[in-house]
Amino acid sequence: MKTVHGLGFALLVFLGACAEPGYVPPSVTKAPVEEPIVEQAPQVVYPGTPEFEADKILIALLAPRSGQHARLGEALMNAAELALFDARDPRITVKAYDTQATPAIAAQAAAQAVEDGAHVILGPLFSTSVRAVGPIAQNADIPVLAFSNDANVADEGVYLLGFQPAQEVERIIEFAAKDNELKRFAALIPEGAYGETVLRAFGGEVVKQGAEVRAIEIYERNTQAMTEPVKTIADYDRRADWLRQERDFLEDLNDDMGNELLEKLENQETLLQPEYDAILLAEGGQLLRTLAPLLAIYEVDPTQIKFLGTGLFNDLGLTREPPLHGAWFAAPPAEGFAAFSKRYRDVFGRAPARISALAYDAMAMTAILAREPVVADRFSQGAITDPNGFAGIDGIFRFRANGIAERKLAILEIQPEGFVTISPAATSFERQDDFLLN
Repeated sequence: MKTVHGLGFALLVFLGACAEPGYVPPSVTKAPVEEPIVEQAPQVVYPGTPEFEADKILIALLAPRSGQHARLGEALMNAAELALFDARDPRITVKAYDTQATPAIAAQAAAQAVEDGAHVILGPLFSTSVRAVGPIAQNADIPVLAFSNDANVADEGVYLLGFQPAQEVERIIEFAAKDNELKRFAALIPEGAYGETVLRAFGGEVVKQGAEVRAIEIYERNTQAMTEPVKTIADYDRRADWLRQERDFLEDLNDDMGNELLEKLENQETLLQPEYDAILLAEGGQLLRTLAPLLAIYEVDPTQIKFLGTGLFNDLGLTREPPLHGAWFAAPPAEGFAAFSKRYRDVFGRAPARISALAYDAMAMTAILAREPVVADRFSQGAITDPNGFAGIDGIFRFRANGIAERKLAILEIQPEGFVTISPAATSFERQDDFLLN
């Protein structure tokens, strides 16, 4: 099998890098944030590389450099700078364009990037902007490596590096059913596009694994609307009725054994557990911090029923939530981002936004493809959708012809001291004859 392309210029060796805090690679353009289009700095000529001088490669980075999402845009730009510095390819220049996180401005930035002669567009971040940029880039035959995870905006020539919720759901359900023989599943799923994606993947994967869907509840994404769906999926009323019947029976016995059993039931509100082995919680952040204790209130015991999560669980703050201790979720391998985060902090003086790893991988992947000596093949669909894929900060990935990134994910368990990897991510892809058709 052909070796997966390694993107880790820094990932493998960056502990030896000598960049100082605030360092900006000389071939990266930076300009005042208020300018939506950033002027290109003069290309630095590196001694001893005359063969590169006639082979300039311009990479356009579309990101929100101003407005409410400017910090995210800055993190994306910083990560791309690190990857460019690690690539050490003097042919490559990155030119940054401010999208202001709006589709109209993103479209203008893409048109300007085409006019400037960009070979590849990195970004934009939000799906509405990707939708606006896509046709402009397609008409110019320029590939787009966007940071969105909305599969609806992927297209031929428009590739999404964002993590797909469906893949996270498939991985965690497969692990629970195939590797741990859990066969009865329930799910609490929010309303909206994300929830719809999770719901389709959940039902399909449970059936694929020969398991059963026992219960699904859909809820509004606000804390006030969660109580009834949680109470329903906990089967609370029926289980409470079972407890009342059991107490009545034991009281009627009127003997020592009955009284002893009654004492054991004294602090319970229900009898037995709901009739499923695991429950998927497709939530994160503060809403998850509300959801998990509600399940405990309605006596869904996480020591008896396994709590499962998507990539939204990838939040170290959840280690402080006792109801989630022991929960499993699918996520990229933790080691790569930990190393990247240290490097980023050393150079820029603060922790990176989690999504900034996508910008590093996009830039590093582009630099790998730029090594192709045949210019026409360099950024072609065949090169980008190489079935062997690429190895980046967040593990290996490869692009399907429809623009969706396929990733290999790890399974992590939440513990009070942190996340524990209980099933590592694969490090290579199986060759599939129909891969490019998927």
